[in-house]
Amino acid sequence: SLAGAGAAYLFKRDANQSWSQIAKLVPQDRAIGDAFGASVALDGLAFLICALEKDESNINLRTGLVYGTRFETTAAFEQVANTDLQRIFASRVGVRDLFGNGLAISGDWAFLGAAAGESDDSGFGRANGHGYFYKWENGSWVEKQVVYPSDPDNSGSFGFAVDMDGGVAVVGAASATSDAMNANPVAAAGAAHIYELQPDDSWKEEEKISGSE
Repeated sequence: SLAGAGAAYLFKRDANQSWSQIAKLVPQDRAIGDAFGASVALDGLAFLICALEKDESNINLRTGLVYGTRFETTAAFEQVANTDLQRIFASRVGVRDLFGNGLAISGDWAFLGAAAGESDDSGFGRANGHGYFYKWENGSWVEKQVVYPSDPDNSGSFGFAVDMDGGVAVVGAASATSDAMNANPVAAAGAAHIYELQPDDSWKEEEKISGSE
């Protein structure tokens, strides 16, 4: 037993439409307080699991770490074991970035949010969040692009939540202040940013949206 280490459970629905547990997963490097299972994403035969408080630095940065994999067959997926969990690192590391707070998978692509990471690439940005696009290549998730909110000073918790479908990703910024026009500030009203996959495999922000009320 390790207090707060966390776990994840995999369920399968049978022909009678009832769900039964087929696996309990814990990473081999589990530690006290990791919060493994804080967020999850599943698409087809691929999944991601976040250990929100994982400290990889040994200096108590608690940046967060994501584990995941993808299988080629259903039979292999149903035999998943702890040893199948691949560790997925962020290229930028900061104190309590909440890396993996927001997770989504669609086909070969995944988005991993760091809702408390720096909101620009200056090295001195506010902790308003950023995110990472990963692609499944040669048997592993490979980081392809870091994205920052288009309104870094007024955004907040960018990457807190995300969903993807095909070549579109919608990234939530739950504490954003400004509206879709980057005006009319309302504290923590929130907003979302829509990204679209380009022919060259890059992701481009196409629109920022906010609630009409």
